Amino acid sequence: TEALNELKRLMVKKVFIVGGTGVVSNDVANKIQSLGIKVERVAGKNRYETSYEVAKLVGTSKGAFVTTGLNFADALSVGPIAATLEMPILLVDKNYPAKNLNINKTYVIGGESIVPTQALSNLKNITRIYGSNRYETNKKLISTFKDSLDFSNAYVATGMDFPDALSGGALAAVNNNPIILTGTTPDTSTKDIIKGNNISNLTVLG
Repeated sequence: TEALNELKRLMVKKVFIVGGTGVVSNDVANKIQSLGIKVERVAGKNRYETSYEVAKLVGTSKGAFVTTGLNFADALSVGPIAATLEMPILLVDKNYPAKNLNINKTYVIGGESIVPTQALSNLKNITRIYGSNRYETNKKLISTFKDSLDFSNAYVATGMDFPDALSGGALAAVNNNPIILTGTTPDTSTKDIIKGNNISNLTVLG
């Protein structure tokens, strides 16, 4: 009900449903359509194929980010940055290597144990960004792309679950703000991000 009310409030004309009917049912699609909203489903047979279908819509002319499809944290870290740079996020693992999409620049988020080299054979011009844990990876991502980010505001969300940072990532991207992931007790890397970037305001999600 909350989702439908929000679509009405925003006077939405079109909705993209990301994922197949197993994760977002046709009943959901039909209820949205009943509001007079156009619905387009973007889906593949699994999360990996779905990420490629999304990438086709976003376009890969400016490059792409690649991260594991087996965990959420690194994809959350890079979400607002990818949106700011207009690059898609491709999900891979050892059993689902990256496809050849003729990408000129690839940023791989995660170390070898997270995103194995064997999954990257179809990609070129690769830069790998990672830390010892999800919080240091978050720090290194923000540091790498800090010139593209606006630190007048930053969004903070738990790194232990995905919903808040996932929905908040779209909000952060509106003004090129970063998402900072934190545990129950802030990691050293989390503190370093806040101390080292002259952040004027923190918006906490959750």
